[in-house]
Amino acid sequence: MTSNGCVRDPFRYTAEGQDGQDITQDACGAHSHGDYGYHYHPAPEAATTSALDGVQLSGDVEYTAYKGAPMECWGGDIA
Repeated sequence: MTSNGCVRDPFRYTAEGQDGQDITQDACGAHSHGDYGYHYHPAPEAATTSALDGVQLSGDVEYTAYKGAPMECWGGDIA
């Protein structure tokens, strides 16, 4: 997080060199650039499960969960 509360997180992008990857995101995980306007990016989080589709596994499975933003706040002009 930058000193102004904005996020600069390359893991919020789905492809290397994606448009706007060099534009700092705000505290809600969003930003505006080019013709895209204000938009959110998913928030990746490490997670663990012991079941997949209701089927118990023999151990835990670690994975990256990409939470759909916004999760904690809204930003931009939402009027």
